[in-house]
Amino acid sequence: MTYQHLSLLIGPLAAMWTLLSTTAASGDFQISDSDHKVVVTEDGRPVLTYNYGRMDPPEGLDAEKYWRSSYIYPVYDLAAENISEDFPSDHYHHRGIFWSWPECRVGDRKMDTWTLGGVRQVFEKWLYQEADADAAKLVAQNVWQFDDDP
Repeated sequence: MTYQHLSLLIGPLAAMWTLLSTTAASGDFQISDSDHKVVVTEDGRPVLTYNYGRMDPPEGLDAEKYWRSSYIYPVYDLAAENISEDFPSDHYHHRGIFWSWPECRVGDRKMDTWTLGGVRQVFEKWLYQEADADAAKLVAQNVWQFDDDP
């Protein structure tokens, strides 16, 4: 399996990730959406999952501190092995592939989206989803939101 073309436009600044193959591929990309997760497959093999709903941490961790949304996990290599982590024991705030900044301000208020310091990236809506023989494309509109915002 080779990833011929897969692009994701996500995040408040429309960050773009593109995986391009260096060899020809005869893949057939598919997208399935269930339980606030979009799974991308090629020829029936997993490529990645985009988590756009509230994802709570494993039992024993503070759910209000460590819940997250709008990130890619898991990500698979060409042998369909997971090459990413979510809630690793030494850095609970790490979450697959995510768009973040450790130091931001909204007016005078500090915003730390890296460590989930009272702010989250939250999914708003899908702008585009398409999969065919050559590519899978997902475009989501997300916002950064303080935990104490109504």
